[in-house]
Amino acid sequence: MTSGDFTIGGIFPLHYRVELPPTDYIKRPLAAQCRGFDPRAFRWALTMKLAVEEINNRKDLLLNHTLAYSIFDSCATPVTAQKAVLAVLNGQDVVQSFMCSGASPLLGIVGESGSSQSIVVSRTLEPFRIPMISYFSTCSCLSDRKQFPTFFRVVPNDDYQVKAIAQLLERFGWTWIGVVTEDHDYGRFALQGLKREIENTNICLAYHEMIPKDYTQEQVLKILKVMKESTANVVIVFSGEGEFYPFLREFVAQNITGIQWIASEAWITASVLAETYPFLDGTIGFAIRQGHIPGLQDYLKTVTPERYPSNPQVQELWEALYGCSPSTSNLNSHLPSCTGKETLRQEHSAYMNTSSPRVTYNVYKAVYAFAHSLHNLIHCRPGHGPFENFSCANLSNVFPSQLQDYLQEISFSVSGEEVNFDIKGDSIPSYDLINWQRHSRGDVQFVKVGLYDGAQHSGRELVIEEQAIMWSKQQNKVPVSVCSNGCTPGFRKAVRRGLPLCCFDCVPCDIGKISNQTDSIDCLSCPEDYWSNENGTVCVLKVVEFLSHDAMGISLTVIAIVGAFLTVTVLGIFLYNKGTPIVRVNNSELSFFILLSLTLCFLCALVFIGEPTSWSCMLRHTAFSITFSLCISCILGKTLVVLAAFTATRPGNNIMKWLGPIQQRIIIFCCTLVQVVICTIWLVASPPFPYRNTKYQQSKIILDCSVGSDLAFWLWLAFVPAYVSSPAVTSICSPQDDFDLPVFLSSGDLTIGGIFPLHYRVELTSTDHIKRPLSAQCQGFDPRAFRWALSMKFAVEEINNRKDLLSNHTLAYRIFDSCSTPVTAQKAVLAVLNGKDVVQSSMCSGAGPLLGLIGESGSSQSIVLSRTVQPFQIPMISYFSTCSCLSNRKQFPTFFRVVPNDDYQVKAIAQLLKRFGWTWIGVVTEDHDYGRFALQGLKREIENTNICLAYHEMIPKDYTQEKVLKILKVMKESTAKVVVVFSVEGEFYPFLREFVTQNITGIQWIASEAWVTASLLAETYPFLDGTIGFAIRQGHIPGLQDYLKTVTPERYPSNPQVQELWEALYGCSPSTSNLRSHLPSCTGKETLRQEHSAYMNTSSPRVTYNVYKAVYAFAHSLHNLIHCWPGNGPFENFSCANLSNVFPLQLQHYLEDVSFSVSGENVNFDNKGDSIPYYDLINWQRHSSGDIQFVKVGLYDGAQHSGRELVIEEHAIMWSKQHNKVPVSVCSNSCVPGFRTAARRGQPLCCFDCVPCESGKISNQTDCLSCPEDYWSNANGTVCVPKVVEFLSHDAMGITLTVIAIVGAFLTVTVLGIFLYNRGTPIVRVNNSELSFFILLSLTLCFLCALVFIGEPTSWSCMLRHTAFSITFSLCISCILGKTLVVLAAFTATRPGNNIMKWLGPIQQRIIIFCCTLVQVVICTIWLVVSPPFPYRNTKYQQSKIILDCSVGSDLAFWVSCPL
Repeated sequence: MTSGDFTIGGIFPLHYRVELPPTDYIKRPLAAQCRGFDPRAFRWALTMKLAVEEINNRKDLLLNHTLAYSIFDSCATPVTAQKAVLAVLNGQDVVQSFMCSGASPLLGIVGESGSSQSIVVSRTLEPFRIPMISYFSTCSCLSDRKQFPTFFRVVPNDDYQVKAIAQLLERFGWTWIGVVTEDHDYGRFALQGLKREIENTNICLAYHEMIPKDYTQEQVLKILKVMKESTANVVIVFSGEGEFYPFLREFVAQNITGIQWIASEAWITASVLAETYPFLDGTIGFAIRQGHIPGLQDYLKTVTPERYPSNPQVQELWEALYGCSPSTSNLNSHLPSCTGKETLRQEHSAYMNTSSPRVTYNVYKAVYAFAHSLHNLIHCRPGHGPFENFSCANLSNVFPSQLQDYLQEISFSVSGEEVNFDIKGDSIPSYDLINWQRHSRGDVQFVKVGLYDGAQHSGRELVIEEQAIMWSKQQNKVPVSVCSNGCTPGFRKAVRRGLPLCCFDCVPCDIGKISNQTDSIDCLSCPEDYWSNENGTVCVLKVVEFLSHDAMGISLTVIAIVGAFLTVTVLGIFLYNKGTPIVRVNNSELSFFILLSLTLCFLCALVFIGEPTSWSCMLRHTAFSITFSLCISCILGKTLVVLAAFTATRPGNNIMKWLGPIQQRIIIFCCTLVQVVICTIWLVASPPFPYRNTKYQQSKIILDCSVGSDLAFWLWLAFVPAYVSSPAVTSICSPQDDFDLPVFLSSGDLTIGGIFPLHYRVELTSTDHIKRPLSAQCQGFDPRAFRWALSMKFAVEEINNRKDLLSNHTLAYRIFDSCSTPVTAQKAVLAVLNGKDVVQSSMCSGAGPLLGLIGESGSSQSIVLSRTVQPFQIPMISYFSTCSCLSNRKQFPTFFRVVPNDDYQVKAIAQLLKRFGWTWIGVVTEDHDYGRFALQGLKREIENTNICLAYHEMIPKDYTQEKVLKILKVMKESTAKVVVVFSVEGEFYPFLREFVTQNITGIQWIASEAWVTASLLAETYPFLDGTIGFAIRQGHIPGLQDYLKTVTPERYPSNPQVQELWEALYGCSPSTSNLRSHLPSCTGKETLRQEHSAYMNTSSPRVTYNVYKAVYAFAHSLHNLIHCWPGNGPFENFSCANLSNVFPLQLQHYLEDVSFSVSGENVNFDNKGDSIPYYDLINWQRHSSGDIQFVKVGLYDGAQHSGRELVIEEHAIMWSKQHNKVPVSVCSNSCVPGFRTAARRGQPLCCFDCVPCESGKISNQTDCLSCPEDYWSNANGTVCVPKVVEFLSHDAMGITLTVIAIVGAFLTVTVLGIFLYNRGTPIVRVNNSELSFFILLSLTLCFLCALVFIGEPTSWSCMLRHTAFSITFSLCISCILGKTLVVLAAFTATRPGNNIMKWLGPIQQRIIIFCCTLVQVVICTIWLVVSPPFPYRNTKYQQSKIILDCSVGSDLAFWVSCPL
């Protein structure tokens, strides 16, 4: 902080993380502690200091005024950044400030580096209108002048960076990338921008992961797992250096290789990362523009602890650079001490790297921007100012907003670069492309290999020197990162379902198409006369073919000539014998004409051989047609003569006079003349011409003759059969089959039809292919379906008796039996369409007698019915067809239904399966569209769940015992206990008959709505109790039960269906019956009782109720049609329908808009013809009386929000065999804690084995998770428990060591005492007593040093252990060395003239010991200063335990001290 005339603030991230203190919510928590000093950011702060001092020393800038600064630390987080900006605003005197009474003492701020911090700082300054210039915040969000009106920056907007990165990806063909961002605005907006830039390219995101704000190892390991499993080899990182550093620390431990890093400008020049993590070699990214700051390096060298003894940041700088604490430091540090006068060298690149300043240069520019703005403000001329009345600012009271006005217009030059701001506060976008290259000496250099200039034209911004780039692991080859390798020519891309566009398979081009380049999206069709080669890469000319003189041409020629020759021969024979009776009676003249024309016909075939030309094409068709017409005319004439001859045998018949020779010639001439006229008009108007035909064989061109005019061709072709068949023309129309009579029939003004499956199977009669087979026989009477038919009859009669509906008009019905099969259903609908009078119908000349159709129950039958009535535009309402396919308005435009679409049923069943945990199920369906579409829907619904299909079997259309037994064998052998059945009652009944015989038990049936209320099945098959399924909505039909009781054989003696009803209910044949039956006879007056539930169950009608609704839907639609007001109608010119000639299409119009209420339910149709989806959940429960009741235990309402549709009363459900316990149906039981699932090869995911977790891992049901670093799994693998911490303590080993050390020291001291006591004796004196004392003393210390190794290691004990032992042991060895030298010298001195003992006197011995020991002391001192031993949690040898040990710190120091 300094003082001056104008103050600007600076905020820099001098630390890169914050440690929050613990709180107990009782006393006020301590302030957050900043950790991780950043020398690079400290350089930025000093650059601001240098720039201010430089400006104050200049004479041409801010003349007679000085600039002051106040610099604070943001600790790289928004919260501390806000605290810092508030501190800057408060100034030196926190108690009293002039901010509220005048201009701000602070005119501007330089800061911050992180975008999230800058957002907070800018919003804090905005109320005071204090401008802020950021040197490193790149988020595009900060360009919003509405949110950040006082924000400026000298770094480019991130929009340009993501454009540059996108172009870089395209340049190197990296189409499959991962993105890692910090969890701040900078990362989020950068990701948004990148997605926007690659949106319309072929680049895809493999993953996007976010480094969490609250850093935890678990979250980071999840991110690293994604990176490790991904095939993306290129990873883009948008993060600040401080966020990214701890992430990389975890990355190192995961052994992830092959990553090509793309750095954002926030960390591309981070020296700390480059020096710490060698695997980042080859990193490439865009750095902001570099510049030159003269004198910066020398200035940085002046910042030392000696010069700034009270500045804690300078002390932290020294600790970061040298690993020592300056002697002037006030910080509590465990680091070794140093002087603080150490020399700053170039290898301290994080701090001293000034060769290519970038962010540093931005700070420099920002300060100069403020200085130049203030300079312009100071030199404002009164009367020419930018403020009110052209005034200037008051220099004694300058407002920040006044400075901002000058800042917006500023333009100056610094280091040769022009600096200014646009209207958004942004500067000119320019980047250097930087590559991290490791040189031979081991240091990483930031090499410029290209640039991005945003001021250039589109497509020219990016320039790269590719040969200068060094990729990861010193490779020169560009890394590859694609999801799928490119497709070669002849193939096209086919996108994989559910994956991005970059992931595709290469599919060969279709025949006739080629792709002649790599990565073709589509194959190109060859031109008309070309075809693809075998590889699908080139279009080649098609082979041209025509009928030539090859094998086929020669065969045709031979046949034609032989045929003509034989005909001419016969003609010659006839001419030779023309006077004979046999020739004359054979009408010789006509015979000659026939033989002549036949000869010409044979010869015409020769014209078809050879390449077609215009003349040959005209000749082919016309010559053949005329000669053939002549031949047929002769045959016609001869036929008429023969017919007349037979007719003339009757008395009084004189027909032969009209068929004499002249009349025969006239007939032949006239018929042939008509053909000649047609051919002449054809040749004049549109003659045949040569045609290159590729319709039948696209790979070849077949030269053919086009007929020219299709009309003329079909005229001449139709002419011959027209007059040949004319004698047999009749006006009698007769049906093509024997149609059944309607079950029930009535007359009225408006007719609707009804089709019901009154029988559930069809028996086909055997055929010998000689005589016409008999009609198929319907078998298996269904009382339930008969009730539906009677409900329609009841509803029509009820409507006709009402005064408020269809007034003065009556509704008629015609009800037929479909026999539950599509073929008989179609026969039934044709019978309905034919009406009463089969011979003559007015359908083709006016409106149809049938206005609408109610039917059918089965979806397959409804598909057939709908397609049959569709050409007549007759609307149809189904009461029980649920197939989702019928909602397709293009295929079934006239189809409606009062039953929900099957899509909702399968959703309900899927939710039911999930609710009860049934993950292993079997599915049985009928072999019709209903079953197929329902299965498709169910598979779709369970696709992303844990539910699997054990099997899917289909009840065959052509029912055979052999096929059904195969299905039952699969069911018996399967472990799936839950079976879902999509089938109608008629298809399922015979299947269950076989099921009973197979002794299959334990099945929980899930019924589709088609049979869940089938009373016949419930009564017949007791093992179905417990069945559960969704039934369509029930309703109430008043009076229906009484009406059903009136239907008796006595009342309907001639109705075969009523007779069959009696046979089904009572097992007897009524006396009025016309049916041939072997059953005993009965009166037909028997009373219908409640136990006949298949027929009499009207307590909760469902399908019956749907039939009732369908009839009322037609009635209300017709009511609206009848009461149409002329001039307000829905048809042409607002007209209404003609009531005497109503068209079915007109009724459909009203049906689409109908809305009415019946039994309290609102009925209408959506635009697909569907009704509101609603189901009751039905459970089959056997009561004590023995009968099965259909109990409602829940509901499914499709109109509810997702997840709330299904409601179940579980306690009300009774499962199979009267159990209350939910059945279990799983392929494999869930794994208990401590185990994980292991999928079985070749089986669904539901089938797995439970494998115990490995040591050090615990399970979370599906997978095993590694325990955190200081934890280990318990014996069961269920919980992570703290690892056992071990160290050499006072246990057995520690006590043993202590005893040995003390005993050894005691013995050594004892010997030393004895030596001291007897030091005057000859034996001690001759033994060099002084050296002996030193040896014994050092040995004592060596023994005692062992005690330091006992106990929990600490920083001091670790340093003491190694150094104390090494020094004392060195002293001992030095003494032994000295003594050894003296002994050797003594032996050598015995030789004559040897005077060596004078060099090994007491003084020299002491010098030897001192010097040897001193070397060890120096080594230990350096060791303790540079890299001292420290406590280390060792898990290398036993991962389940933490062995507290002392790391040697510096391996070099340890191994140097050992040999010495």
